[in-house]
Amino acid sequence: NVEKVVLPIIGWIGHAKGGLFRVKTPNTDPKTGAPVRGKRFVKGNQFDMSEVDATFDYGGSIYKLDKFVLKTPSEHTVDGQRFAMEQQLMHTLVKAAPGKKAAQTLVVSVLFSQDPVESPPYVTQLYNSLDCMREEIHCHQAFSFAEMARTMLYQTEGASKWWKVTYNYRSLSSCLAPPCSYGGPMGDHTLPMYVHPGDKPNRQSYFRYMGSLTDYPCSEGVEWLVLKNALPIAEKHAGELRLAFGEVARAVQPDQGRVVEESVFRIT
Repeated sequence: NVEKVVLPIIGWIGHAKGGLFRVKTPNTDPKTGAPVRGKRFVKGNQFDMSEVDATFDYGGSIYKLDKFVLKTPSEHTVDGQRFAMEQQLMHTLVKAAPGKKAAQTLVVSVLFSQDPVESPPYVTQLYNSLDCMREEIHCHQAFSFAEMARTMLYQTEGASKWWKVTYNYRSLSSCLAPPCSYGGPMGDHTLPMYVHPGDKPNRQSYFRYMGSLTDYPCSEGVEWLVLKNALPIAEKHAGELRLAFGEVARAVQPDQGRVVEESVFRIT
């Protein structure tokens, strides 16, 4: 059951200078060089995003980005198609919109279609950091959440069809003077740099439905936003990430009569 409706434009606000997140802190003190126990921000297929300090405003309700989870293969299908990977960004409600009831958990889901050679830069960086994520390895690796967010949100229907990435610029991929907008209405002025007129970027092109968590305890009442335009992922990267994290995706579930809302494209 799919209904076409006008849904809010989506995006994150970054509150931490630099807009970076890490998979691990160094095993040595930066000042003295003395050995210290490094902190790991990756647990299994879950990536802690607390350092980014990003919020997500949806319909006037404010959510805090907690983590993202990688699932191989995808847990969602579109027109019966299952995808090579799915990235799920998990959020917790901070403040509900006045007079409205909001879900306690909101998930933004990004789908990845397997391609012979191409991945977005941030996926390539994740792949190159697999060794760094191991307990015994000494390393320090930082990622730009701004670049990740814009890559997800500016992906268009045309780019998805040809396994390309719409957003491939880094000049704005930092947050030097927080708060910084990564997409959403505040980011409209940056859109023409990446999206041709008439294209449908993910920031306003997605599916919405009420469902459940896909991991234990599978709690109900979760708001899902599944971005319509898939990103490419290189076959090699998909295979290595699957080996690293395992095939941890839940089997595709029946819709149980749920209504899925499909966003109607609007010109901004």
